[in-house]
Amino acid sequence: MTKSTNAGKDMVRPKFISCYLIFGFLIISPYAWGDEWFAPREVTVKSPSGLWEATVTPAVLKNSDRNEYHNLVMRLPRIGTDELPDPDMASWAKATIRLEDGEKHTFSLRSPWTPVDAVILDNGTLITFDQWHNAGYGEVCIAYSPVGNVLWSHTLEDLVGSVYMHSFMVSASSISWRAYPFRWSLEAKGEALLVNLADENRLRIQVADGKASIIEVEASDLRNDAWALYNRAESLIRRHGLWISTPGSGPVLVDPSSWEKAISLLRQAAALNPDDSDLAYNICRQLFSALKFIYRYEEAIETGKTALKRLKASNSQNGYSTNIYMMIADTQREMGLLGDMERDLRAAINEFPGDQRLSLKLADLLYESGKIQETDVVIKNLIKSTTDSLGVLLKVIGDFYESKNQREKAFRFYLDAYNKNDYPIDRSLFETLAIFYEKRLNPKEALTINQRLLEFYKSYNIKGYYLYRVQHNVDRLQSALQ
Repeated sequence: MTKSTNAGKDMVRPKFISCYLIFGFLIISPYAWGDEWFAPREVTVKSPSGLWEATVTPAVLKNSDRNEYHNLVMRLPRIGTDELPDPDMASWAKATIRLEDGEKHTFSLRSPWTPVDAVILDNGTLITFDQWHNAGYGEVCIAYSPVGNVLWSHTLEDLVGSVYMHSFMVSASSISWRAYPFRWSLEAKGEALLVNLADENRLRIQVADGKASIIEVEASDLRNDAWALYNRAESLIRRHGLWISTPGSGPVLVDPSSWEKAISLLRQAAALNPDDSDLAYNICRQLFSALKFIYRYEEAIETGKTALKRLKASNSQNGYSTNIYMMIADTQREMGLLGDMERDLRAAINEFPGDQRLSLKLADLLYESGKIQETDVVIKNLIKSTTDSLGVLLKVIGDFYESKNQREKAFRFYLDAYNKNDYPIDRSLFETLAIFYEKRLNPKEALTINQRLLEFYKSYNIKGYYLYRVQHNVDRLQSALQ
């Protein structure tokens, strides 16, 4: 069944539709649906036949523009389609379309920074998706003629309806409504785009007027696509994976069957053994979390260990293995399997001897178990094997001993970190060490540290509260010494 979002009634459509599969082009890669956004860059996309191409150029924003950016994105749907907002911006995103006769036409897009994705069709229509850093908000889909006239534009609610909006994950900056990676196809007659939604259903968008309807896709139709299986599973968990409290019976799952479905889909995705190491890790992470959430801890640990073997066999660990080792260790601690935790952490450190998190996790376990000397040995081995900035590592180790109330050891590591010159000035380190010196009745050394920090702030024109505080400390210590 198809849920029509604009026509106001349901329409029956076949499960399979005839279409030419044409993969979309990403305006930026990589980008994040959450809140880790990279600086956009100029990108050129081509039509399926190659007869048309469009170059999308991001705006050059001033700092003041960025401060107002979100409010501007939210205003866009309320501005007429023929009117381009003209706030005090450095520039707007632009598109240059090469026409069939070879001429080029450049025009401003209704994107204060840049779209997230774009496609150009064989009739020269340019369709952009989402606003950079505010995906899902404002005008999420805009169609332009080859000379830049806005043919139509829609908000997310226009496209999917208010009820379906609740299916999507919302972060501080974005609504993740489309599947990642971006995938679209074109119907055989070219009348509509089919865009994969976050749950791997399809959004059918008519090219002529932008009217949209949702085509439901059965899970069985996704069985050979690891990304699709992962996205569908994540959507099931997001939509139904909630606990509610009921009088007299405590917390219960809203829809326990959704968890089983999600776990089954994730296992299918993992069995495909995808070459994409990012995807392989995300499948493991989500499956691990889902199993733990419903208290199947042993299965979660086995899932992690299986993923470790696959990553090792594919030579694509890239830091993901250490993340999985940490997940396993935390789960073993929750289960009280401290012996297994120590054994597996030591094996992980042998494999990744310079990893701070693994060594500090083992050090914490040993310390809490009363094995103080073994804790110190782990720390010394970490220092010997680290490939990171030694100054930064020493500060982290100082924080570790400070958390254990080992003040003398913490002070020695802070002091060693302070004397290293292979890292930028760390405000928290300087302030912590200055406080240590004051408590040791050594205001002269405390003053020296604060003066260095003050000099650093002034050289980089850092103002505000932190500058005020360190200046106050300098004045206070100078008065005390006089």
